[in-house]
Amino acid sequence: MLIDTHCHIDITESFGIDKKEILENCEKNEISALIQIAVDKNSSLWNQNFVEEYNRNSNYKTRIFFTCGIHPESVQNRDQLKEIEEVILKCYENPYFVGIGETGLDFFQTPETKELQAEFFYKHLQLAKRLELPVIIHCRDDKMYNENKLEAIKLVYSIGKELNYPKAIMHCYTYSSQEAKWFIELGWKISFSGILTFKNATIIQDAAKNIPIENILIETDSPFLTPVPYRNKTNQPAFVKYVYDYLQQLLNIPNDILKEKLIQNTLEVFDRIKLKS
Repeated sequence: MLIDTHCHIDITESFGIDKKEILENCEKNEISALIQIAVDKNSSLWNQNFVEEYNRNSNYKTRIFFTCGIHPESVQNRDQLKEIEEVILKCYENPYFVGIGETGLDFFQTPETKELQAEFFYKHLQLAKRLELPVIIHCRDDKMYNENKLEAIKLVYSIGKELNYPKAIMHCYTYSSQEAKWFIELGWKISFSGILTFKNATIIQDAAKNIPIENILIETDSPFLTPVPYRNKTNQPAFVKYVYDYLQQLLNIPNDILKEKLIQNTLEVFDRIKLKS
């Protein structure tokens, strides 16, 4: 029983894997739940419609939940903030709506909007705190970890410390164990993707080994970052099992204990999720 805490089924479909195949593979691999993550207003609305229809009509055991938010690479103008807040507030009573994001800072792909990204991130985190919802955070400074390029991660920590809100997830963590300590101090969860399985990801692997198990989540970020043994193919939520398998070997924790702990961690931060018994 595993939960993929971060996937993009809409984008995965555009990569050539249809929803039926995605969901059948989740069923075969006993994936208990997925969290379908938004990147802008349109995907937020798509998430709502897709997840409502799925949970109304599907016979699959896998449960699907969703978030709304603006990815830092989607930041364009301040009008988006008002629009996404309206969407979030309308979704607030929806039983399948479980968080805000993804938001955050990407100073590698879109450095030209740094100031606006920081404003969006602050407002997303502020709204999450007001609504008592978890916030999913994307952060990137460089193509790979670079100890001399930490502007974005330091700003994420600074804003997080200022707002003092513990219900947050550092999604697809790609920094070292040193930076991880900052977010553990804030009470945040740290989520590992398929990158954890890559041979050259030694810094991330070291971080996973040095983070308290209470702070760890797993995800796919599908259709991106496909784990070994399917690297360079399109990722999908069922492949979260390969992230789990690698993590289990890395930490050398018995299967039943680790699975139970990861589920517990997920339900602790995504406290609106209700799993089928």
